[in-house]
Amino acid sequence: MRILLIEDDLNFCETLRFQLEQEAYEVDVCHDGRDGLDLFLQDAHDIVLLDRMLPTMNGLLVLQKARQAGISTPVILITALGELYDRIEGLDAGADDYIVKPFIPEIVTRRVQNVWDSTRRKKEVLQEHHK
Repeated sequence: MRILLIEDDLNFCETLRFQLEQEAYEVDVCHDGRDGLDLFLQDAHDIVLLDRMLPTMNGLLVLQKARQAGISTPVILITALGELYDRIEGLDAGADDYIVKPFIPEIVTRRVQNVWDSTRRKKEVLQEHHK
């Protein structure tokens, strides 16, 4: 599985990347919103892990622009913004899951797998329905 990680905290990003690679995921990393959007729009990843507070373009705008462009890649927002309205705003913008920092990196790998499994099941159901 190929993951796009858009996160501006370099130390946190490397820790998370290491954890994901230990689980045999291929991880591409970007550290700002505009470059992250460019990579997101290539539609080359299976899941996107997206921080909300990024330089050049905030994560919600990145997500909204990708969804407007028709990109349906599952997104997990990873952020320090943990209030209820922050979570609702992120999910309403099109995120598939929302994880509040700080968290244990192993939690992210489990949530990635859960979102991926759910996405695969939905695709299978849609394919069966259209036969």
